[in-house]
Amino acid sequence: MNVPRWPSLTLIFGWRSNPESRRAHERFFERILEYESQTSTTATLIDDGHGDLLDLIEQCHRENEPQQILIDVSPVMEPGALTEFIFEAHEHDDLHYPIQNVVTWIDGPRFFPQLQSGERLRDLGLAYDEFDDRSVSDLLLEQIESADLLYVQTEGMSIDELTRLREFLDWINPRALQIEDTEPKSKDLQTDQLFGPQGWRAARETLTYDDYENHSNTGWMMLLAGDHPRIANRLQPTTSGRFHSLNFRARRPFHPDRFKELGRKLFELGMWRAKGWVWIATRHGEAGLWSMAGATDLLMNSGAWLASTPLRHWPSDPEIRDEILSDWEEPYGDRRQDIALIGEAFNEMEVRRLLKNALVTEEEFLLGPEAWQRWPDQLRDWSRDLDEDEQESNDLH
Repeated sequence: MNVPRWPSLTLIFGWRSNPESRRAHERFFERILEYESQTSTTATLIDDGHGDLLDLIEQCHRENEPQQILIDVSPVMEPGALTEFIFEAHEHDDLHYPIQNVVTWIDGPRFFPQLQSGERLRDLGLAYDEFDDRSVSDLLLEQIESADLLYVQTEGMSIDELTRLREFLDWINPRALQIEDTEPKSKDLQTDQLFGPQGWRAARETLTYDDYENHSNTGWMMLLAGDHPRIANRLQPTTSGRFHSLNFRARRPFHPDRFKELGRKLFELGMWRAKGWVWIATRHGEAGLWSMAGATDLLMNSGAWLASTPLRHWPSDPEIRDEILSDWEEPYGDRRQDIALIGEAFNEMEVRRLLKNALVTEEEFLLGPEAWQRWPDQLRDWSRDLDEDEQESNDLH
């Protein structure tokens, strides 16, 4: 029996919203293909988001027998969804295509304007379906957070713009290697930055994609855990920088009316990214996963709180149970606010005051869950966020 030789996959993501950025992305793709073809048998796939990508990969594998396949992924796809799809195929369909790298291409000059645009994919006719509420800014940051290699188009950027972008990317995804298309002429940017084909080669020789590492160690999760490189040693910070972070924790729920405007108000105070788990008074049994990206935010269902889950559905490992109970507070158990925020030149006291003011007041808190359930709730309907397996398992925090 012949054992197939499985080619490795390099998944290339990147939002390109106008003809100029699409042309720049095409030049980038052609450039790396030219380099990769010199060192290995390489095939390419263009994923438009409409066909069955696994069928395309298998067809490419049969027809070309390449050592690797570079896949130019649909610009509206998020890395987490695609890598999970490929790993599930390994388990259930006996397909074993290893992922070598997850690359996100970034249009540097347009990056911050895109974050503050407020555009939704639905408004651009690019949403998956009627329930796809994602914004361009949320998609951009999700693509960056899940990559192990970031390739930045820098043409036309000033020194200040480039410095700002480098620092922000390092906050969002400190694990990823950053490569820039061209080396800046100014000596004011002397760093160990990687550039062009040489940088691409060095990164590819260094990196191997680790799905667990990339999903469990995004910048916001590292901030919540206290092990982000930029805050690991506050006495000797890695840079002074213009971006800073804070964590917000509270054991009181958000009021739905006041929470609705929270993202917009935080953006006005200089916050560019916020993500974490939230407790909404009117949705007492279920946790929210809140993602603020630039000028937009999105509230999603993250499953039931453990406090509202029967013990038989809790993790069976005693150590995990002990860890859960170590952060347990009666009468509401694990319900809490646990949010990481990254902003630019912001006033921390002002930001914390805004967050605290969005919580229920002491008087409202004393009313209890039965009264909260009767309050009006105009927040996004998240009833369709969980698939059937997640709804049945009530997988929790």
